[in-house]
Order: sequence, then C-alpha cells, then structure tokens
Amino acid sequence: MRLLDGRSDRGRSASMLLADGHDERIAKYERHLHGLLTSTLRELERLQARREGANVPPPVAAEVSVVLNTVPE
Repeated sequence: MRLLDGRSDRGRSASMLLADGHDERIAKYERHLHGLLTSTLRELERLQARREGANVPPPVAAEVSVVLNTVPE
C-alpha cells in the first residue's frame, strides 16, 4: 500500500511541473538566488566575527575556468 501511495505522490508532483519549457528558466533563477543567499550569509558571518573581535581576513576572490573537451577522440 505504501508503494502505491509513493507512486501517486510522484505523479502528483510531476503534474505540478511546468510543461512549457519554463522549468529551465526557473532553475536558472533558483541557482542565481542560491548564489546570492550564500554570499550574503558568508558576509554576515564575517561581520559577526568581526564584531566579536576576531581577526577576519578580507574575502578571497578566485576566478575559475573550466574547459570541456567535447570532441570525441
């Protein structure tokens, strides 16, 4: 009985997804918002540590490039 309930929950969840291609756009915005939230939380933690008297170094910025070889060998 529990397996049947799980299938109906999955079907209900799948029916709630948009079928018109907007899901990629929503995922893009969610990734962007997650990045903003993460950086804001890091900054908050730095400010709180500084307020408590800890020696907080400036944030480090790193640029990362990834190149994928998509040509079959």
